[in-house]
Amino acid sequence: MRNRIFQTLWFAVRYLFPRKTGTGLAVGDYAVRIVAQLLLARLFGGPDLVLIGDSNSEAFSNEKDMARLSDAGVACGLGIGGTRGDQWVIFFRSRLGRLVMMLIGDAHVIWNIGGNHVLQKQMGSVSQAYADLRALFPSSRIILIPPIHYSILRTLGLPEDETRENVRIVNQLAREEWGQGHCIDLYQTFLDHSTGEAYPLILADMVHYGPLAREIIVRVILAVIGGAN
Repeated sequence: MRNRIFQTLWFAVRYLFPRKTGTGLAVGDYAVRIVAQLLLARLFGGPDLVLIGDSNSEAFSNEKDMARLSDAGVACGLGIGGTRGDQWVIFFRSRLGRLVMMLIGDAHVIWNIGGNHVLQKQMGSVSQAYADLRALFPSSRIILIPPIHYSILRTLGLPEDETRENVRIVNQLAREEWGQGHCIDLYQTFLDHSTGEAYPLILADMVHYGPLAREIIVRVILAVIGGAN
């Protein structure tokens, strides 16, 4: 119940806090709303669960999806579309980032991060970013990149075979860094083997989770972290 009340209140007041205060993609430019959400969660005895990372994490930042996580306790959605792992590392090493880490406390942390290393062709930074993120949040978990619509991305200048291989590499690096017990791997579940891409209802567009995928992921998260708070 406390999470549902928290979500109702947060989504009623969050627009009082700017989503972004800068012009780039520095995570610190988004910190005002992040800190506000975590401070409010503290008033409800949380946070107990934090979803963090890129746009596939931000996709859960709606009242319906976050309320579904109530069995995990008070849940916060801190995803920022377009971000990479190395950008989050830079943020968490800053003074403001350390404050956010303190507010996160011992909450379950679940990352959705890595896709933009592929899409932005920044593959060289992913391995170190993963190592640093795991060091910052040793008990965290990561959701692997899902199968995406490679054939459509090809029209945007991302070669299909190269993109597919880079997704495989990033997911393998995540498995190696977090270990199987801390990876949420739904790639095969979401993969239509007849096309080599995601099933039509899984993604809302080329790369982002649709409602069905989010519902499945919520159930998996609750099963993985276990126990009501």
